[in-house]
Amino acid sequence: MDARAIAAHYTPENAGMGGLVLGLDVQPSSNSSSTASDAASASSSVHKFRLVVRERPGSSRYFAGFSYDLSGSATETAPTALPPVGSPLVLTRGEPAEIEVVNELKEPTTVHWHGIELESPYDGVPDWSGTGKQNTPPIAPGHSFVAHMTPPRAGTFIYHSHWHEEKQLGEGLTGPLIVLEPGTKFEPATDKIFLFSRDGVESNEPLLMNGSPQSPPIAMVVGTTYRLRFINNHRRRF
Repeated sequence: MDARAIAAHYTPENAGMGGLVLGLDVQPSSNSSSTASDAASASSSVHKFRLVVRERPGSSRYFAGFSYDLSGSATETAPTALPPVGSPLVLTRGEPAEIEVVNELKEPTTVHWHGIELESPYDGVPDWSGTGKQNTPPIAPGHSFVAHMTPPRAGTFIYHSHWHEEKQLGEGLTGPLIVLEPGTKFEPATDKIFLFSRDGVESNEPLLMNGSPQSPPIAMVVGTTYRLRFINNHRRRF
């Protein structure tokens, strides 16, 4: 599929989920006045993040495409070295977080926090996730959206685009989402992440590990304990 055919295939009307999908609306009980996340937010400080969605130039090792930038600032010029997949977004179980998603692309986007239980309006499926008139909007170019969440359990998860996700995932809009137990730290030297995806929308496009078809070697030290986190963001099993 060439670039012109891809542009014709992806329209705002087919931006969301497709195929055999059944939506479920869960109504609050009559005696519920607050949620667990509300209680947690009242008792803890809120951790704030800025996730900038940018265009990313190619290199000798990585393909050109899009990228998530957790550097914390939105500027007119993107950093010269953006990661081919998003950097780990590290949260803590039971501690509330606010994640401002800033869209610097030339097309809309959203972010879905895959596997995390959170309030529906922030789930990231455009014009569907939510209650009443409070829904996840597609984030237009130059606009932003703040997602609120209080992770209820620790583990390895993923965040990724949910706007024309087949195309935008192929452009690189995916990243690891790590939730730690309170009192623990994420140690990049011993906490190794292997995120599997595909470059592009066609089934014959290269498979990628951490955004590259040829990932560099990983050095380990004898006698050191490592945690290996494997994330499959491709539609087939490995």
